[in-house]
Amino acid sequence: MLSNLEPPVLGDSQLALAGVLLLLSQIADGICTPLIGYKSDRTPGCGNYGKRKTWHLVGTLSVVLSFAFIFNQCLGCGPLTPQWASLTYFIPFIIVFQFGWAATQISHLSLIPELVKVLLDSTTDCVSLFPLVQLTYFVGLLLIMAFSYWVLLDGQMGQRVYGAALLLGAGSATILVISLSMTAELIAGQTQSGAFVYGAMSFTDKVANGLAVMVIQALHPCRTVVCCPACVWFYHYIMVIVTGGVTVLAALALCSILIWPIKIRPLISMDTARVN
Repeated sequence: MLSNLEPPVLGDSQLALAGVLLLLSQIADGICTPLIGYKSDRTPGCGNYGKRKTWHLVGTLSVVLSFAFIFNQCLGCGPLTPQWASLTYFIPFIIVFQFGWAATQISHLSLIPELVKVLLDSTTDCVSLFPLVQLTYFVGLLLIMAFSYWVLLDGQMGQRVYGAALLLGAGSATILVISLSMTAELIAGQTQSGAFVYGAMSFTDKVANGLAVMVIQALHPCRTVVCCPACVWFYHYIMVIVTGGVTVLAALALCSILIWPIKIRPLISMDTARVN
């Protein structure tokens, strides 16, 4: 008899509450990331601790203080608690968490070009290493494309899913590391703006992921808590289309860099501009 029961349908109010919290999280992250990058480049830091490590400490403390409250039931809430009260309870902790996450991430990433600044002082070395970096990035794209084709052609993967996951993990890790390396090479000696560059990069990442999640959720064929048979093939093709499509776009972007290299012009001081 229990097997004949319909799966419970997600309530519209529950979906709305989850959507509002997710949207708020993305907005808070999107606002904090570039602003923290901008401020991190221009604040002196706390004493001799340094500006990057100061922001890293502030972000770590913010995450530690807010993490437990986000992933637990709100204090004092019960079955009769209005959802607007729960929403009000979680909003401040989500904002603090996203602020802390952005501060920790951006300050950590902006340390990369500063730590290797001595190695990047030689322009010749940077130019000679850049083709190798691009080649490694292309290898990562090939691994992800191989994963996409494997999932497309193999409808019943079974235990073979571990092999496909290995390709996806290796390709994604390669692209992530090389992307950070290419960004560090782009910043080079202009470390005074490194945090803002990483903040802008992270902002684009968060917005793109948020939009992708919204589109996937809007196209989801099931409206129940339990996955219906249609969602199996839905996620199957989502893995193929998203990974394969992003790989093609990334390959085109890589080709465009080869044709039109990205260059940064150093800032000219006001005194120099007046003299010229």
